[in-house]
Amino acid sequence: RGKKMNIYLAFKYLYRNKRRKITLIIVIVLLILCVMINSYRESIINYLNYDMYKSIDGKILSVSSYEYRSEEERKKVLAVDHVQEVFFANGSFTKILNTEFKTEISNGDINAHLASNNTLPKIINGTNFPDSENNYLICPEKFYPIVSLDKQKKISTKDFIDLSDYLNKKITFKYFAPYAKEVGNYVDMDFILIGLYENNEYDLDYATCYTQENSIYQIFYGQETLGIEDFGIENEISLQKGFFVQVDDKRNVSKVIEALTALKYEVEPVIQLDEVYIKNLNESITFFSVLILILSLIMILVLLKKDFIENKKYYKLLKCLGYRSKDIQKIEFFSGLLNVSAGFIITIILAFFVKIFLLVVTYFRPFIFNKMKILISFKEVGLIYLCILLILIFRTLIYKDKRKF
Repeated sequence: RGKKMNIYLAFKYLYRNKRRKITLIIVIVLLILCVMINSYRESIINYLNYDMYKSIDGKILSVSSYEYRSEEERKKVLAVDHVQEVFFANGSFTKILNTEFKTEISNGDINAHLASNNTLPKIINGTNFPDSENNYLICPEKFYPIVSLDKQKKISTKDFIDLSDYLNKKITFKYFAPYAKEVGNYVDMDFILIGLYENNEYDLDYATCYTQENSIYQIFYGQETLGIEDFGIENEISLQKGFFVQVDDKRNVSKVIEALTALKYEVEPVIQLDEVYIKNLNESITFFSVLILILSLIMILVLLKKDFIENKKYYKLLKCLGYRSKDIQKIEFFSGLLNVSAGFIITIILAFFVKIFLLVVTYFRPFIFNKMKILISFKEVGLIYLCILLILIFRTLIYKDKRKF
C-alpha cells in the first residue's frame, strides 16, 4: 500500500468515476476561458503599448512654435535630453502615389515618412541617405502599397512586391496639391530608391518609406502654394513655424514633453495612447480572472464533496481490505490532484496547438490580425492551478481527522 499503489488506485478511481470526468471537463473549460480572456488582454496591450510605438510615429512629437524656425532653435531643442532628431516640416508623413504599384486592392499610395540617418531602421540592402539635396527613399523589404483595413486581410505573403530591382533607380511619384494645375491636382516628384529596411514589426510598415526633411518640406510647400495665385487666395504660408521632434525611446516621450513644455512650447504626441482604455481593460480582465478562479474553486469543492459522500461504500470496502484512513485520504487527494493536473495539462496542449495554428495562418496571411501578435498567456491559469492544489492539500491535511470512512 505504498505511494505507487495509492496513485494507481486514484487513477483507476478517476477513470471509472463519472463525476470526476465532469469535474475534469469543467476545469478544462474554465481554464481555456481564462487563457482566452488573458491572451486577449496581453495581445491588445502589447499591440497598443509596444507594436504601435515601434512605428516611428510612436516616438514623434508635434511641436507648435510662434516664432519662425531657425538653426539656433534646432540646436536648442536637440540639446534636450533624449531628443534624437528635430525635423523642420509641417507634417511627419504624407501620402505619395505611383501607379506602377497599383493592384486590385490598392491604388499605389505609400506613406513617405520623415527620417534622418540617426532615426532610420536597420537597412539590409543598399545604403542610408547620402549628403545630397536629391529626393531619396528607403523602403521596406516586404513592400505593399496602402490598402484599407477591410482589404488588408486579403494580402498573402506571395503578394509582397520585391523592390530590390528598383534600387538606385529614379522612381516618379505624385503628390496631391489641391490648387495645382496638373491633371487631377497631382504633381510629379522624382525619388531615388537607395535602400531597403527590415520590416516585420509594426502594423503599417509594409507601406512606409522613409525620406529626408527637405523632401517632405517640398511636398507640403507645394500643397500650400502651387497654383494658389489663380484662386485669388491670400494665404500666409505656415511652413516656417512649428516642427517635429523624434525621441530616442518611447519610454522617454513624457520626459521630453515635460522638458519642451518648460521651454514654452506646445507639444503633442503624434500617437496618443488611451491610458484609460488600457486601465479599464486590465480591470475587466482581472475581474473575470478572479471570478473564474472563485467559480473553479467552488465547483470543484462542491463536486468533490458530493463525490466523497456518494463513494463512502467504496472507501469502506478499501478499509475492509486493510487500508487505513490515512491511505484512503491519500487516494482521494491523488485522485483530485490527477483530475486538476489533467485539466491543466490538456489546456496547455490545446493552447500550444492553437498557437501553432495561428503561426501558420499568419505566415501565409500576415495581416489577418492587422499584424498584431497573438500572445498566449498562462499566468492566471497557473495561479488557478496553484490555488486549487492548495485547496486540495488544505482539505486533506486540515480535515483529515474529521473524515469518517
